[in-house]
Amino acid sequence: MKKVWQHPTFLGIICILWLIIVLSGYYYAHKPLDLTQAVAISRTLLTLLTATWLAALSGGLGRRLFQTKKLNPLELTAVQAYLGFGLFGLAWLLLGALQLYSRLAGWLVFLAASVFLWRTAWAWLKSLWQQLNLWGDLSRWGKIALAYVASLLFIQVLRALAPPIGWDTLTYHLDLPRRYLAAGGLVFLPDQPFWGQPQIVEMNHTWALSLLGAGLVTTLGWFMGVLFLLGLFGAVKSFADNQTAIIAVAAVLSGYTVLNLISGGYVDLLSAGYGLVILLVIRLLVDEQEPDQRTIWVLGALVGFAAGVKYTNLSLFLAAPLAVFLFLKTSWKRKLRLSAAIGLVALLVFAPWLIKNYLATGNPLYPYLIPTRWVSAELLAFETRLLYGPVSWVDVFTLPLAITW
Repeated sequence: MKKVWQHPTFLGIICILWLIIVLSGYYYAHKPLDLTQAVAISRTLLTLLTATWLAALSGGLGRRLFQTKKLNPLELTAVQAYLGFGLFGLAWLLLGALQLYSRLAGWLVFLAASVFLWRTAWAWLKSLWQQLNLWGDLSRWGKIALAYVASLLFIQVLRALAPPIGWDTLTYHLDLPRRYLAAGGLVFLPDQPFWGQPQIVEMNHTWALSLLGAGLVTTLGWFMGVLFLLGLFGAVKSFADNQTAIIAVAAVLSGYTVLNLISGGYVDLLSAGYGLVILLVIRLLVDEQEPDQRTIWVLGALVGFAAGVKYTNLSLFLAAPLAVFLFLKTSWKRKLRLSAAIGLVALLVFAPWLIKNYLATGNPLYPYLIPTRWVSAELLAFETRLLYGPVSWVDVFTLPLAITW
């Protein structure tokens, strides 16, 4: 019979304890990670996990409000997420109007949303993860394209986790939330020329900033951009296959513009994402034999949220209802009624930004069109000349070549 110290289990425990002693001594003498570095790494991981869960909460909120089997899962994932981003943006606008901005409020909203939405948020995240299992369906070139996309996105998330340096981000996308949070609410900033812009994204930024700071803002922006790319993948896949879709995403991601926007804290990819999901929902409406009323409301809300990102998206107030009117397969009276409903819902969703501007400055489209004490008629005329004239017809028709060549 073996003695206790000869038993393999005892010897294994002794080896493990010896390794712990040696490694502890090595760490004490060499300190490969000091406390500051360990805290920084832990904060980075926490930022990444929190950004993931914020995106999941937005997707979960959209999933609770809108479900359909007529879009493929990645298309639906993008539509639901962008619905959630818009709704959370309006919620934070309301909190700002009530002067309730604080770090405590940010965490309370985060915890409350997690409690009420955890089931749908987890289901949304699980559905997204299942759709990312593409490797086995791709050829050699498709796998190369997927590896290329994954490497670019990995590099950009590292950039997003670093302190932001983008000009527009520091000028207003991050400056506005920072000043709102410092003031404890949504306040008029007459020295900030971009204050009058619609701010759906900046409201999400304010929430993120109240939780973990600027790194979470840009990391959440990275997720917003990735969701645009995933929606694009789903849209192309609905007409082709996985390989064509991943090559399309690789092509879009190859440009400097998208790479710069996706990790810099900008709002433009969210604007592109809203344009994409609006097209997807219009396609859904056109394909349906009998348009569902909820789909009409979702389309109108998405149009309103898109305009809440940038004033230039106000063009969708005309484009989306017109597309439904032209392509929907029903009577012209019903098409007219549905188109009007889309425009009305979009206006209701966008109206808070107009009301905010009007109450503060008397100009609902501040700082544009109407002179105020902060933006004079002379300045408006000067900016209009710079933006819109003079332009020749030759410039108009050669613009596609001019901006590419």
